[in-house]
Amino acid sequence: MTTLKPYPAYRDSGVEWFGAVPEHWESHRLKTVAMILPGATPKSDNPDFWNGDILWATPEDVSKSARLTSTRRTITQDGLDSCAAIESPPGSVIVTCRAPIGNVSIAVQPMATNQGCKTAVPNAACITTEFLFRSLCCVKAELQSLGTGSTFAEISATKFSAVGIPLPPFSEQRAIASFLGAMDARITRFIAARKKMIRLLEEKKQAVINQAVTKGLDPTVPMKDSGVDWLGEIPAHWDYAAVGRYWKVADCKHVTVPFVSPDTDTVPLASVVQAQSFDLDLAGARHTTKEWYRFLIEGGRKPQNGDLIFCRNVSVGSTAYVGANVQFAMGQDVCLLSSSSRDSRFLNYCLAGGPLRRSIDMLLVGSTFHRINVAEIRTLKLPLPPDRREQRSITAFLDREVSRFDSITERSRREIELMQEYRTRLISDVVTGKLDVRGVNLGGLPDFDKIPEPDDADDRAADNDGVLIGDIGEHT
Repeated sequence: MTTLKPYPAYRDSGVEWFGAVPEHWESHRLKTVAMILPGATPKSDNPDFWNGDILWATPEDVSKSARLTSTRRTITQDGLDSCAAIESPPGSVIVTCRAPIGNVSIAVQPMATNQGCKTAVPNAACITTEFLFRSLCCVKAELQSLGTGSTFAEISATKFSAVGIPLPPFSEQRAIASFLGAMDARITRFIAARKKMIRLLEEKKQAVINQAVTKGLDPTVPMKDSGVDWLGEIPAHWDYAAVGRYWKVADCKHVTVPFVSPDTDTVPLASVVQAQSFDLDLAGARHTTKEWYRFLIEGGRKPQNGDLIFCRNVSVGSTAYVGANVQFAMGQDVCLLSSSSRDSRFLNYCLAGGPLRRSIDMLLVGSTFHRINVAEIRTLKLPLPPDRREQRSITAFLDREVSRFDSITERSRREIELMQEYRTRLISDVVTGKLDVRGVNLGGLPDFDKIPEPDDADDRAADNDGVLIGDIGEHT
C-alpha cells in the first residue's frame, strides 16, 4: 500500500485558506483562471420563457449531485435572452452562492443558472475542470465566511471572483484528479456497502422481532391457526385479543398548555417526538408548570413505570416505554397505554416490528391525514402469551438481540461518518499540496469496499471488527 508524503519544499502562497504550497506551484485568484458567469431568472409570469430546451440550474439542483446532467426546470431561448443569465458550456463548475453557499457541481450539459448560483468556466490554458471543481469544493468554508446579507447570506460576484485558488502544473492537476477520482470511487463504494448493510440489519432486526412476538421462543410448541391470513399460525396456548381487553387506553387532554423554561419547578411533556424513541427519552422535551401538570394527569392520565406513550398523529403507532418512575405528563397527540396484568414492553415490540404495526399500516392505507383515534387503538389485535413470565422472557430476549443489532448499526454509521470526514480531509490535503500524489500506483490504493456482507449476528460482529477504519487516520 502506497504511503503519501509531503512535497520536498514549500513556499507561502499568500492565500490564508490554503497557506503554504509546494514551491513550484502558483496561486491565483479565481477570476484569473476562470470566466465567472452570473445567473438570473426570467419573469415567472411569462409562459414563453419556460419549459424550453435550455437547462436552468438552481441551488437545489446543484446541491443534489456533483455531476449535473439535468435540472428540475428549463427555460427557452427567449427566457434566456430576457435576463442576465448566460448559458455555460459543458465542463463549467457551478457554485451555489446563497441558500446555501458553497455547494459545487460540474455541468455535464450546457446550462444556465438562476441568481443563487455563479458559474466558473475554466480557462483550458491553465486549469482543468476536475481540479477547479476539487479546489472549489475545498473552499466551501471560505466562501461561507464571505457571505453577507440581512435576509439570507449571499456571496457577491466580486468576492467570489477574488477567492484564491492553488494552481499546480497541468501534469499534477491530472495526477491529482486521477488519484482523487480513484479514491472517491473506493470510498463511495464503501459507504454504499455500509448503508446496504444497515438496511439489511434493520430488516433482520424487524424479522427477529416479528418472529418472537408472533411465534414465541420455543420452536417445538404446538401451533394453531390465528384466523388471520397475513399472521398465520401462533402458539396454541396464546390468545389473539384486542388491545383494549388487557390495556387501558387514556387519551391526552386536548389543550395547549403554556411552555416554560426547564428548572426544578417544571415538568416535562411527552409529545409526538418523545413517543418515537421506543424507550422514553425526555431530553429536549418541552416543560410546563406543576399546576398544569396536575391538570394534565387528571382522570387516570398519570404515566407510571411500565406504561407506554403511544403516538396518535404524524408517526402513528410509534411508542415509548416508560422504564422508570419519572414525573412527566402527556403533551398533544399521544395517549397512555397501561396494564396491570400484561407486559407493556411486549406490546411495545408488537408495535415496533410485529403484528400491531401491520394492523396500523392497513388501517391507515388510503388516509390523507394519518391519525388514529382511541377507539381504533382499543380494537387493534395481537397474539399474546397468557403468562406474563413468558411475555417477559420474550422481551428480555428481544432486548438482548435488538441491542446487538443497534450496536453494530451505530458502529456502521460511525464508520460512514469517519469515511466521509477522511474523504474531505484527503481532498483538501491533496488539492492544496500537503500530500504528493505524483507517481502513485492507483492499483495499490486500499479497497475499502471489499468487506463481506454479514449473514448472521456472529458474522456481523466479526466483519465489523475487521473494518479498515483504523487505517483511515493515516494517509495511505
